[in-house]
Amino acid sequence: MKNIVKVNKENYQAIINFYNNEIKDTIYKEIDSFIFENEASINLALYLDGELIGFANSVKNNELGYITCVVIKKNFRRKGYGTLLLNELENILRESNVKKIREIFFNPINLPWYIPNTNFHMHPGVPAVQLNSSWYNFLLKNGYIDEKNYQNGYYLNLDDFIVNEAIKANEQRNKENGLEVLFYDKNKHYGFTELFTDLRNPTWHRVVLNNLEKKDPLKMLVIVRNNEILGWTGPLDITGNGRGYFAGIGIKKEIEGNGLGTVLFNRLVMELKNIGAKYMTLFTGENNKAKYIYLKTGFKEVEKFAIMYKEL
Repeated sequence: MKNIVKVNKENYQAIINFYNNEIKDTIYKEIDSFIFENEASINLALYLDGELIGFANSVKNNELGYITCVVIKKNFRRKGYGTLLLNELENILRESNVKKIREIFFNPINLPWYIPNTNFHMHPGVPAVQLNSSWYNFLLKNGYIDEKNYQNGYYLNLDDFIVNEAIKANEQRNKENGLEVLFYDKNKHYGFTELFTDLRNPTWHRVVLNNLEKKDPLKMLVIVRNNEILGWTGPLDITGNGRGYFAGIGIKKEIEGNGLGTVLFNRLVMELKNIGAKYMTLFTGENNKAKYIYLKTGFKEVEKFAIMYKEL
């Protein structure tokens, strides 16, 4: 007998064990806590004659929904159980006035994933659906549409990273023209509000403000001219198993075209290596020009993710 039930706290460890066992043939990393708990989460478990054979999670955000995962026990795959769980999630979302489901990085539940062909190096969240994966094909079969809007995942092992001489020379030329890359000094440097207004990126501004509110803020790199901030990246931090943290990078339009984005990013990578980072990962839109900075720095594209959607 099939039985779909909502997951409660008493089932969390069983779901963790189930998830970890059934995602071994995917890029996803094992979890050690129940990361699917969110005030807007729907967690469903599927039992067949008392045996746990499926788990699925979705998140609701006003009229928008996200499907985080549908995981089916290996021996029961391709028998309609995944679609059964997915349809149940969609029905619950539809009844709660969700109009559209999107598979995109705005989902507040981040599933960590391993970088292929590395020693368990990982990224903390998938930005969308791994292209041409079984998950991607499953969603296609169930009416989800590939937006053709791809996110690329990038990776760099820092063991042998050095800043090349051309970038060093460019940094020196810009310094001679009054544009320096320095660690942010709250007693000297000003202009974060103007910078992030120019960049139209309040998210990065919040990252900066949250860091500065800490008792011991993490170091951040800035491009300055006469102490005015014209570019930013950081904060410098190491997460997980040696991953260098990367929140973003931006420079004002008035100084674009001088190679300063590449200079600033290379400085960030080197400073992260200096404090002990072993590798870096990041993702960006396939058509985002920032990718050329990452490629020039030595990053390699390791995965491609598709943003998908379904109207309910």
